[in-house]
Amino acid sequence: MAPWQITAWKTDLVPLQPISVPLRIECPANSHYELCGTDCGHTCASSIDAACDHVCSEGCFCDEGFSRSGSSCVPVESCGCQYDGFYFNVG
Repeated sequence: MAPWQITAWKTDLVPLQPISVPLRIECPANSHYELCGTDCGHTCASSIDAACDHVCSEGCFCDEGFSRSGSSCVPVESCGCQYDGFYFNVG
């Protein structure tokens, strides 16, 4: 059996150069982007969010004076209410 011979079949390859692409993160109204943030204490239902572990995460977070209600950031005074361990939206 003849030994295998490996040859360079493609000699015109150019090494890849890293490129810098600016990322623009679009956040919903009344929120901003953070590389390391947490929603702990910043949701309308935060007093019943017992499982919040203050883990750093990247994403959009509510601005000062706003709290997360579902997928939106609403003024704190627009948050619903809590009753018997449950959160109820306004309305």
